[in-house]
Amino acid sequence: MATKRQRRRREKERRHDYEFVYVDHDGQPVEVEEPEEKERPERKQTSGQKLDWFFNDWVERDRGLPDLNIQAVTPSQGSGEDSYIVAVTVANSGTAVADVPVTVSSADATVTAEMRIEAGGRATHRFLVHGRPTQVQVNDGTTPETEASVHRKDIAYTPAQ
Repeated sequence: MATKRQRRRREKERRHDYEFVYVDHDGQPVEVEEPEEKERPERKQTSGQKLDWFFNDWVERDRGLPDLNIQAVTPSQGSGEDSYIVAVTVANSGTAVADVPVTVSSADATVTAEMRIEAGGRATHRFLVHGRPTQVQVNDGTTPETEASVHRKDIAYTPAQ
């Protein structure tokens, strides 16, 4: 026989058991097939990429939004004539992982790459650019954020002394 404490705990647990009922426009219950976990490998086969991070943060758990900012931009002369290596560090102080395009522009070329920045983390990517780099852009507005969805930073050069 269950003790009084065990009975109260069981009753409390039952109060939090929810049953989802789907209804039509008239309020009548409708049978709906729930998607199963086994569909995920098909998504990977279709996209060719592992998408667990996306579904965990954006679909199943709704962890919020990323909050990105350009933390550092470090250009340096490359080994080739008129080539530059630009290291871009992006920080994410938000609560969701972000996969965003990062673009480095020069007068001669534009180079774009995808960067994945973990929630509460930061990532650095190095770009090889032809011509002196002038601007870095993180996110093009396609990934929602808590604040601005497009971040730009002009690359300033100080004269050599």
